[in-house]
Amino acid sequence: MDENIKKKILDIWDKLLEDKDENFLKIYRRINLDQTNANIRVAIRQKDKLKSIDFVFENINIKKKNFKNTKGISLEIEDGSILSIYLNKINFLDVYLNLIVEIIDSISYENDEEKVKTVIEEKLNAWKKCFENEDFSGLTKEEELGLIGELLTINKLFDLKEYEIEEIISSWRGPENNLHDFKFADKIYECKTSLSNIIKITNIEQLDFETYKNLFLFKITLTKNSHQININNLILDLRNNLKDKLIRQLFNNKINSYGYFDYQAENYKDFYNLLSIHKYKIDENFVTINKKDLKVGIQNINFEIDMSYCQKYEK
Repeated sequence: MDENIKKKILDIWDKLLEDKDENFLKIYRRINLDQTNANIRVAIRQKDKLKSIDFVFENINIKKKNFKNTKGISLEIEDGSILSIYLNKINFLDVYLNLIVEIIDSISYENDEEKVKTVIEEKLNAWKKCFENEDFSGLTKEEELGLIGELLTINKLFDLKEYEIEEIISSWRGPENNLHDFKFADKIYECKTSLSNIIKITNIEQLDFETYKNLFLFKITLTKNSHQININNLILDLRNNLKDKLIRQLFNNKINSYGYFDYQAENYKDFYNLLSIHKYKIDENFVTINKKDLKVGIQNINFEIDMSYCQKYEK
């Protein structure tokens, strides 16, 4: 189905180039898709030949856009009722088409135009990394390990039965570059993943137990060259367990914001084994450095902790 949508879009663009009419600022044709009720146009702007996909709204007036334009795509509001997603550079065509398919899939059979508009802007912001650099190829190895650890923490938190899966996904802050990876009403969790006992602290406030009460640390230790855990399989399993469509969309947006995209799944070939996952309470007894320990003038430090010295703090 995805490839069929892409082919329809490309075919319409080709026909528009043949049927060009300089009397119009923009030429377009509507694309009819079974899975969506939205009014979607495939278009070309005449003055610069920029291609776009336009979402036309009939019952709402769009006053502003919640998206900062990038190197690869830009969003424009036209006539107060049309959201036009422009392809700025042909180098981004493949990922652009993947984004459009993702948007169409996410608004399937949705009749509320406000919700459709919100979904479009959420997807644009979640996919922004893909359009900032032509060389973007997904997660670095360090980011991949970090995401694996946070996904394993989601599973662990669910196994502990303290929270429902929907609350866990909603409280996941790691993809948003938040100080801590999970922030619940009653507890805060930070995750550290590595292939050894050593963890790196790059922001001293992450383990600041005086400012952040009920602060916990999950230490995930992996070993490589196994066939137990692959990031693609982890994501697929978690996604399949999310029965609520809105929570599943939220999960997809979060992994996209992290830098993971399904169309790049073949880039992630490494497998790992989960050696251990331990939970620690961070308080005045834990092996760490607090801000009050720093001399005046020192704003932040990076340091490493050997977790083999922290066994007695495990919960």
